Amino acid sequence: MLLLGTAFALFTGLLWGSVGVVFSKGAGKKYDYVGFMVTSQLINVIFGWILIPRYDILLSGKAPQLFQMSAALFLSGIFGAVGMMFMNKGMRMGHHASTWTIGQSALAIPFLAGVVAWRDSVHLWNVLGVAAILAGIALLGKSKEGRTTIATGKKETPWFFIALAALLILGIQQTLTTIPSRWPGWTDAARLRVPLAAAGSLSGYVFFSLLLRRYPDKNTIKYGAVLACVSLPGQLTFFKSLDYFAQASKAAIAYPVAVGTCIISFALYSALVIKEPLNRARVAGMVLGTAGIVFTALK
Repeated sequence: MLLLGTAFALFTGLLWGSVGVVFSKGAGKKYDYVGFMVTSQLINVIFGWILIPRYDILLSGKAPQLFQMSAALFLSGIFGAVGMMFMNKGMRMGHHASTWTIGQSALAIPFLAGVVAWRDSVHLWNVLGVAAILAGIALLGKSKEGRTTIATGKKETPWFFIALAALLILGIQQTLTTIPSRWPGWTDAARLRVPLAAAGSLSGYVFFSLLLRRYPDKNTIKYGAVLACVSLPGQLTFFKSLDYFAQASKAAIAYPVAVGTCIISFALYSALVIKEPLNRARVAGMVLGTAGIVFTALK
């Protein structure tokens, strides 16, 4: 089970890295980010609700704690949409790999929430992991680029604070996602986690679409479909890896393996494909962030 969990988590990380590639291209303004996210999440909702749930279990009333789980996952989708809007903003300011790494370091927040709210036990390597993440964020924040927008050249909020907002919001999203797993004896018998999160995410992006008056068009429909092709399978493989790790009593390492693979794969893409400069501080920050994510979740 541990080997299968690791394989699914590694594959999830590659899919999530591919999501980062699509976000990066969207930040290059070849198509509208909000429009293609509305398209992508609409496709995820349609196919997610058709293909994934066990409707026999749902209709029989055997899905445990349905209301509480639905609220947690739907809200996690909304927070995920808001967090990704901030991440896209940071990328638009020219910091692709750094913004992506900082945002993915949000795993530190559900760790801290577990210690404070659920009294999870803390080991030395957990504390070192959080410290490594914070050190990595500080190194990534040393960059002085991106304090003006690419589009207008006007002064704006430094990219680092935009990325930090993404970290905090995505940390809340991840914490909400983990809440049902903390309920004694709970299982996702009706397989509702993925479609519920997708529905929440769609709601968030529809709100931004109406607020900003940015709607899907011919290009966003095409690229949104590409995003759906990697994001929905990525959610499915992640929960599959989580289930396998849980059977081996190693559920804590699912996020670190997947997110670490995501960060490394996207950093390689940024360096090799879009030729984003990687100075020593950025490389050290990415290494520390990745190592910190792994140590944070170790038991």
